[in-house]
Amino acid sequence: MIKKQLQKAAPSKRSIIIYALLIFGLLFTFYIINKTYSTRQTNNSTQISNTDQLIQASQQLLSEEPKNANRYTNLCQNYLQKIRENADTSYYADCTELLEKAKVIDPINAEVYATQAAVAYGKHSFLEGIQLAKKALELNPDKIYYYGLLADGQIELGDYESATQSVQTMVSRKPELSSYNRVAYIRELYGDIEGAKTALGVAIDAGSSFSENIAFSQVELGKLHMRNDLGKAADNFNQALRSYENYPPALEG
Repeated sequence: MIKKQLQKAAPSKRSIIIYALLIFGLLFTFYIINKTYSTRQTNNSTQISNTDQLIQASQQLLSEEPKNANRYTNLCQNYLQKIRENADTSYYADCTELLEKAKVIDPINAEVYATQAAVAYGKHSFLEGIQLAKKALELNPDKIYYYGLLADGQIELGDYESATQSVQTMVSRKPELSSYNRVAYIRELYGDIEGAKTALGVAIDAGSSFSENIAFSQVELGKLHMRNDLGKAADNFNQALRSYENYPPALEG
């Protein structure tokens, strides 16, 4: 009787195979999860280090050419990209110091004034930023990006008509991500939400050498979809997280 009970309790070959398959399945699942997480972490490190590498390269070039004003502006522009990525506003103080030195070296360098305008906007000094952007355009009216800088300040101060003209000039001469982003914002301000969505879609398709820039556009598109389609909004925020891992605005969305 006892022997029969033991035989009955012993697992069959079929049960052993099922248990083995279940264990294998769990182990395989854990492997995939770990592999995916490791890959995402590696991708994120690569994205972040790209900007860090640019900063290091700019610092090296500046040390080699301390009398070249453009070396100061290049380093500052990379600092500004870093601020967009990690919101570390301490870089603004570094930029201010760099650009003051650049202006002493070359007081009629348009790029110095344009970069100062971007820093001023970051500090919410919009009137100062507009004046600096206008100075940059005065020195180099052919630099399309400067019209976008001017529009940024005009929007912040409520001069939408002037901003529309500045953005139109920008997009007509150089249609790319940053210009279409501004088109989208102008359209949103005038209540053309569908038009804004279309412009952001074009901006995303245009792409950028910085994945954070693409993620920004995807987040902005998600914000517009939040008005009436939370599912699409969630898709946009998840797309932004795939473009730039752990992107704070996307996580917030």
